[in-house]
Amino acid sequence: MFSTITSGTVCGISSHLVQVEVDLSKGLPCFQMVGLLSSEVREARERVRVALKNSGIILPPVCINVNLSPADLRKEGTMFDLPVAVGILTCLGRLSKESTAGPAGGTGTERRGQAGTGRSACCHTGKGERDAKMYSAPG
Repeated sequence: MFSTITSGTVCGISSHLVQVEVDLSKGLPCFQMVGLLSSEVREARERVRVALKNSGIILPPVCINVNLSPADLRKEGTMFDLPVAVGILTCLGRLSKESTAGPAGGTGTERRGQAGTGRSACCHTGKGERDAKMYSAPG
């Protein structure tokens, strides 16, 4: 089971799209995250696992692999908790792939100039900071 969630991060004054790829496969139970992660992002494993458990969602004994790409961009902060959780829920069949088609996360960006279709607040940035607009997606 595989899912890809589009999110984003801020590096200095520029924003970058980040693909959160989640794969659930048979094997020894594990939760691995890769992609030049800071310690806060690595700790998302425990935060997501506890949040899902407290929401009544039991994770099956599978190997969960999460890749945050591009690999050459340092990922910092806790903004990837939501995309990781959404990716896991999509792989488990709790969310449809159509419902996760847009950006997810606190700093998701949309390059096409359209309102976000994800399940959280999305930001569209123009050429100047005065062109930035926040959109709230239904959900």
